[in-house]
Amino acid sequence: MALFGKRRHVPQPDLMTLTPRRLVQCRVGEQGLREVLLPKFSQSRWGRFLAWLFGGRPNTVVHLDQLGSYVWELVDGERTVQEIASKAREHFGEAIEPVHERVGAFLTVLVRAEAIAFVDTVSGDEK
Repeated sequence: MALFGKRRHVPQPDLMTLTPRRLVQCRVGEQGLREVLLPKFSQSRWGRFLAWLFGGRPNTVVHLDQLGSYVWELVDGERTVQEIASKAREHFGEAIEPVHERVGAFLTVLVRAEAIAFVDTVSGDEK
C-alpha cells in the first residue's frame, strides 16, 4: 500500500453469501439462552499462565438474548447468512425486522470478538 498513491479497491463479498462458523465454545444459561465463552488470553502456555495469574478464569462469558441465542444455534458452518436470516424471520416474524441488518450486525460483532469466522462459499476463503 503506497502512502500517497492510489489505493487498490479490493471488492468485499456480499455478507449474505458468506457462511459463518463458530470458533469458541458456548453453554446453555438461564432460561435456555446461550452464553458464549470468549477466551481472555490466547491458548498458548503464556496465555494459560496469564489466565491463572489474573484470577484463574480463562473466559469472559457473553450472555446472548433470544435473537442471539437463536442465531448462534444456526451458525453451523453450513448455512449462509441469508439462510440464517430467513430462518430467524420465520421464527420471530415481524418483530425482527429489518432482519438482514440485525442478523448481519450481530454476526459482524461476533467476528470482531473472534467468536466466529466467515467462510466465502464461492472462493473458499476464510474472512
